[in-house]
Amino acid sequence: MLWAQLAILAGVILVSATQLAKSADIIAFKTGLGRSFVGVVLLATATSLPELGTGISSVTVIGGPSGADLAAGDAFGSNLFNLLIIGILDLLWRRGSILATLGSSVALVGLLGAGVIVIAGGAILVHNNLNFGSGLPISPVSVVLALVFAVALFAVYREEKSTEKTEPEHDYSESSLKKAVLIYGTAAAIVVVAAQRRRAC
Repeated sequence: MLWAQLAILAGVILVSATQLAKSADIIAFKTGLGRSFVGVVLLATATSLPELGTGISSVTVIGGPSGADLAAGDAFGSNLFNLLIIGILDLLWRRGSILATLGSSVALVGLLGAGVIVIAGGAILVHNNLNFGSGLPISPVSVVLALVFAVALFAVYREEKSTEKTEPEHDYSESSLKKAVLIYGTAAAIVVVAAQRRRAC
């Protein structure tokens, strides 16, 4: 029964993820925000919500250093696995190297993402070896990470706006933005719930 539930939930996630990606593409087209920016804000947020839930549960339910280790391991491990996904997609791509088709805005996202990981990893080493910020309720680096994320979003938006599109976009002129937002919200909720249920299996 557990294997059957796992297969059903995986199928639900696959179908919902397809609708999630398509609705996000329509939102990017209709709003003019750009695919890279929408990918970072909408798709990354929706697909990272299960990790957020797991992290919050780790530090609130388990607590202590063990819970913190689980939460950080989940976040950093998710980043590593996401990079592996790029390699897998490159193997499945049949039009040459998938990395060669990506624009400068995606490269900027990758560099900024790597920068945030370096800052977070460095902060762990600093806190493990120094007394820096030990008496504060939160680490100052956490504030820095939030600021860097906000700056990164703005930088990606500016970069994509200044970059000429060389590949013709899908025409979603007849699609409804309101419907796309509704589908995105529904699909995101389904992905989050199904992912949590799948972990429970």
